[in-house]
Amino acid sequence: MNRKRKELFIAGSGGQGIILAGHILSKAASLKGLKVTQTQNYGPEARGGSSKCEVIISMRDIAFPKVTKPDIAVFLTTASYEKFVGSIKENTLVLMDGLARGKGESVPFRGTCRQYFDTELFANSILLGYLAARFNLAEKEYFYQALELLIPAAMEKNKEAFKIGYRMGKEVI
Repeated sequence: MNRKRKELFIAGSGGQGIILAGHILSKAASLKGLKVTQTQNYGPEARGGSSKCEVIISMRDIAFPKVTKPDIAVFLTTASYEKFVGSIKENTLVLMDGLARGKGESVPFRGTCRQYFDTELFANSILLGYLAARFNLAEKEYFYQALELLIPAAMEKNKEAFKIGYRMGKEVI
């Protein structure tokens, strides 16, 4: 990790695996031995409603579990951007899915997922690979362990998607 602390904000719609992505990211960082908090928020709708998670990764103890100054904000949908854009700060790096509209750096998480898998089901793992590579949040081996612990039945496809995202993140560096 490049700094002693990273605050991340990830938002999309229910069913996109936003909360699961937060759990996997948190688990990978904790397996590395870092301090982690993860909070989540989602609408009452099972699918299609707003969904967000916040993750803080630190080398030191974390006194307050909520993200207050996000370093990175990721939006997978236009609706999530419109709903949560007020939660980000001026110096936050905003990553927008290539299919979403908003002000930020465009990254084709869902489009890439469709290209490789004919579905958007693994876009969250592509997102995680991208974040891991670009921002050095934890080594990929920790993410693989987290995938195996949290979603063993779907680990292989998610690991493949993670590797695709990881390559995408390395290309930006």
